[in-house]
Amino acid sequence: TMSHLLEQIPEEDRPHEITVKRRLQEKYGNEILIFNVRGTGAVVCFKDIGHQLLSEAWYSNKHKDPIEEKKRVVREAGAIVREAIRSTFYSTDQYPASTEFLEGVEKDVPDCLSIFLEEVILPGKRKTSFPYWKKQVTAIGHAIIKATRPRCFLSK
Repeated sequence: TMSHLLEQIPEEDRPHEITVKRRLQEKYGNEILIFNVRGTGAVVCFKDIGHQLLSEAWYSNKHKDPIEEKKRVVREAGAIVREAIRSTFYSTDQYPASTEFLEGVEKDVPDCLSIFLEEVILPGKRKTSFPYWKKQVTAIGHAIIKATRPRCFLSK
């Protein structure tokens, strides 16, 4: 933990926790993770260990009831999709010309949302009707994006 790291430094030379976080990020960049754990404070670890800690946290919260566990997984999936939508930039300054109107509409849908919708909608559909159903996936994706970010997204 961050407090354990700070205890290793003599008190008269001890920097503030924010300074230590910044310097660790500068030195190790993407190889280090710093995150807050409820009841423990800031935890500092290298990525390989960080993934293990996050994985352990995920499985320690696992419900014994299978229905509750499914709900937990769906809630987490929803949070992941919502974050992907919110972190995507959508230009509202210009509306595409009529000749370019439907070009690349699939690109507006984040990958995780597209994958989720394809897993829900496409299984069991005939290959000959896939283009139709792919359009449905895109249309539903646009509707979800518009509902999530009503002022930031213009569906085509």
